[in-house]
Amino acid sequence: MEKNWLEPLDLIVNTTLNPQTSEVYMLRQEHVEQILKNVNQEKNKQIYSLKNQIFNLSNHLETQISIGQYHSHLIKILDKCLENSAKVESGYVVFHLACRAVIGCLKDILSFLEMHFEQYLISYQHLPAAYFNEFKTELLQRVEQIKSYLLLRNPDSELNDILFETVYGLLCESQIVSVTYRQALYLKILVTEIEKLNEIQANSKFTGELIPLLFHLNFNSPEFTDYYKCEITEQLSTYRRATEQIEYLLNCYKVFNQIPLKPGAALNPHLDDIQKTVNIWFAQQIASLEKQLQCQINPVAASQNLSNSANTESFKVMCFLSIDQIALVIRALDSLRIIQSRSLNMVFKSITPFLSTPRKADLSWKSVRTKAYNYEESDKTTVINMLEKIIVWVKES
Repeated sequence: MEKNWLEPLDLIVNTTLNPQTSEVYMLRQEHVEQILKNVNQEKNKQIYSLKNQIFNLSNHLETQISIGQYHSHLIKILDKCLENSAKVESGYVVFHLACRAVIGCLKDILSFLEMHFEQYLISYQHLPAAYFNEFKTELLQRVEQIKSYLLLRNPDSELNDILFETVYGLLCESQIVSVTYRQALYLKILVTEIEKLNEIQANSKFTGELIPLLFHLNFNSPEFTDYYKCEITEQLSTYRRATEQIEYLLNCYKVFNQIPLKPGAALNPHLDDIQKTVNIWFAQQIASLEKQLQCQINPVAASQNLSNSANTESFKVMCFLSIDQIALVIRALDSLRIIQSRSLNMVFKSITPFLSTPRKADLSWKSVRTKAYNYEESDKTTVINMLEKIIVWVKES
C-alpha cells in the first residue's frame, strides 16, 4: 500500500478544517459542498483501492504491517477531525456540518477496513483520546439498546450481568487510558454479533444461542467460564448414576467442541483461550467420574489402577491438539531443525509417550508418525492459528 494513500483526506482535516491553520469561521455553504464532494470521491477511491488490495495479498507479515499502518493513520486523521470539531463553538453550523460529513466518510472507510482486513489488525496501541471518546459514546448507546431487549428475552440475569459488567469495565473503568485498537475491534464485533443474534432469533430461545456465540468469539472472561461450569455442574447433579453423568458430560463436551473458535479473537489475549480452559475442565470431570465408576464396579482393581495411573500420568502432558495436528507440529520442528535426533522416528519415539489428548490418554508413536504425512487442510489451519497466537504472546511478553 502506498504511503500517500490518505494524503488528500489528511490535507482536508489538517489544513482546510483545522481552526489553527485556516479561517474555518469563514466557511460558506458552497465551500462545504465542495468539501463534501471531494471527501465522498476520496472515500470511494479509498474503498475501491482497498478492494483491489484484497486480491493482491501475498506475504502475511508485510500485509499485516501495511494494513496496520494504514489503519493507524486513518484513526489519527479521524481523531484530528474530532479534535478540530471540539475546538470550534457549536454556533458555527456550516463548519460542523463539514466536520460531521468528513467524520462519517472516515468511519465508512474504517468500517470497510475492519470488516475485510480484521485478521491483520492486532495493534496493542491505545486509541487516541478524541476518537476513544467518540467510540465509547457510540458503543455505549448500542450496548444500552442491547441491554433493554436482552433483559426482556434472556431471563438469566447472571449471564446478563457478566456480559455487561465486562463491557462496561473495558469502556468506563479507566478515565486516563483508553482501550487498545484490538480491544476496540473485539467490542465492535461482540456488539454487532449480539445485534444480529437478536434479529435472527426473534422467536426462539435467546440464551441457548448467546452462550455458543460467546464461545465462538472466545469471550474468555473467568467469570463467564465459571458461570458455564456451574451451569453444567448443576444440570449434572440431576443424574444419579455415574454412567448417566459421564454420558451427559461427553455429550456437552462434544457440543462444545463443535463450536468453531473465531481465529485471532479473544476478549483478553493475556488469558488462555476459553476452548483450552473448558476442555481441561471437561477432561478432569470425565476422568474423575470414570474412576468413581471403576471403584463401584471393582474396588480392588480400581485401587491398583489408580496407583499405576498415578505413576504414568505424572509424566504426561495434556495437549489440546488432535493427533494429526500433533504429528504436523513435530514434523515441522524436525524439518526446521528446531529439535534434532538421529531420525524423525526417534523424535516421535522420544516425544509421543509423554503426550496425551482429551480424547486419548495413550498415544502410539507409530500411529502419530503415520499421521505426519496424512493430514487434512483443516489441521493445517488449526496449527497456523495456534502459531499465530504464540507469536502474539511472545510479542506481548
